[in-house]
Amino acid sequence: MTASQAPYALGGSEPEERGLSRKDYGRTWIYMPDGDGVPRVAILEVEGKSWQHRRKDARLDLDEDIVFQLYTRESNSTGHPVRVNDTQTLKSAGFDPRKDLKVVVHGWKSSGDSRTVGGIKDAYLEADDVNVVVVDWSRLASNIVYYYPASNTKPVGRRIADLVRTLEAAGAERRRTHLVGHSLGAHVVGYAGQALRPDKVARVTGLDPALPLFQYWAGPEDRLDQGDAEFVDVIHTCSNVLGYGSPVGHADFYPNGGSTFQPGCCCLPEFVDACSHSRSHQYFAESITSTVGFRSLRCDTWSDFEAGRCDNATAVDMGEKTPPE
Repeated sequence: MTASQAPYALGGSEPEERGLSRKDYGRTWIYMPDGDGVPRVAILEVEGKSWQHRRKDARLDLDEDIVFQLYTRESNSTGHPVRVNDTQTLKSAGFDPRKDLKVVVHGWKSSGDSRTVGGIKDAYLEADDVNVVVVDWSRLASNIVYYYPASNTKPVGRRIADLVRTLEAAGAERRRTHLVGHSLGAHVVGYAGQALRPDKVARVTGLDPALPLFQYWAGPEDRLDQGDAEFVDVIHTCSNVLGYGSPVGHADFYPNGGSTFQPGCCCLPEFVDACSHSRSHQYFAESITSTVGFRSLRCDTWSDFEAGRCDNATAVDMGEKTPPE
């Protein structure tokens, strides 16, 4: 993000206009990036609601609130809607069960048309002839009160599991199924993988899994975890701020240390955090088509890496080309 691209107006009076105090930043509210990387105010506290208990008052119309679009090389510009328990229209939509299946999920205040998923979808179809399903749960992800989108991640994940079963009824194979999600979407794909057990999907990729509120959930059943697929890989780019810092997969990558101030992210803290959080899906999209790749060394700590103590360690590529362990 360059200075001319940064939405500096959001750093001005927006919190005050919403009655938010700057001294409460990080406790009652934060900046989170939307699907295009723009920092937006997210309210963390909800009066009378306890994050320690799943939201039980939600009335979700899953057919209306969650939209699945199938993209292939023949329909990359428009896509075709696909629905749970409807195998009849899959062939006309261009679904080919002989090809790999990629399911891509956005995060908070995002949509199926956002740069978050668009960059990954386009990269997949440029690199290979695959089925790409983009999950749009924007109706459930757009609330400024972050508690509600975060609470919706589990039912959305379960609905994705239902769609995977529908595609399997049309011939898709679980061993060729890969779920990818950014931020809250990383937990969504974790829940999807969890709902499909005991027969796991081949792979789940979490792109800077969201930290806010999820730090209160200690159990692996309440967030992305390595039990959610045969292979779970995670890219951390805003560790312990907007994204999870602890390893949660079989392979966890920390590019540039995995924290804020990712390359090209600068200046005001809210923009640094939002930009760094977004870097995870940008790195992943680039890894799909890159001929150079993101070579990474296995290392216990960033300080060990900087000191050269891991120079002879095993090297693997970060991103799409990460080999299953």
